[in-house]
Amino acid sequence: MKSVDPAELSALIDGELSPERAAEVRQAIETDEALRRQYQRLLMLDAELKTEAQSALFRPRVTLPQPSRVSWLPLIPLVLLLVALRILFKVLPSLPEIGLETAALIVIVGGVLRRLLVSAQEEGRRLCRELARSSG
Repeated sequence: MKSVDPAELSALIDGELSPERAAEVRQAIETDEALRRQYQRLLMLDAELKTEAQSALFRPRVTLPQPSRVSWLPLIPLVLLLVALRILFKVLPSLPEIGLETAALIVIVGGVLRRLLVSAQEEGRRLCRELARSSG
């Protein structure tokens, strides 16, 4: 039997030796006290490193945000107003029509943007609360 290289002890722990060589190294460990102590230290170090690696393992928690509940019901009057104004604009001369269309567009776009802003603020507050709960 040839002498045991210290690297072979690590290879034995990792299961990298051939079955024949692994048997020879095990036999040498049983007969040599210094080799046995070195093997035991490597076993303890291996177990310790595996424990540390397991505790340092990154485990992400992914949660998808719930879609915001936007009620389209309040938009119905705006749509009806837009249709009524469009019919009115067909009847009126073009100069007042431009002013009324512009005013209607400002009102409608402003209302939609306000609703979107309120919805975004509520969603932001909800996400902040969830983040505070998950980190605390």
